[in-house]
Amino acid sequence: MTEVSLVLAEGQNAFFFELAEAIAHELRACGVPASLTTQGFPAPAPGRAYLLISPHEFYVLEGEAHPPDDALLARTVFLCCEQPGTHHFDFNLA
Repeated sequence: MTEVSLVLAEGQNAFFFELAEAIAHELRACGVPASLTTQGFPAPAPGRAYLLISPHEFYVLEGEAHPPDDALLARTVFLCCEQPGTHHFDFNLA
């Protein structure tokens, strides 16, 4: 069974935590185990996928100090919540 780890950094905008809780709730309602973490990416495991909410905030607050490796990123969905054409959106793309 797939498990989803929703990854955020401490200090991210409260909106992103609310969004993560709502997504985790819906995943669980569909029978998919889901957990939130502010301690970086949990270790890879069979069936584990990651959801990184607002990549630019994560990288500014934590990811530059502890960047995930390519193997983790290959199992990660990035949820960008910024408007196209803004510098935050462009930073998310990078």
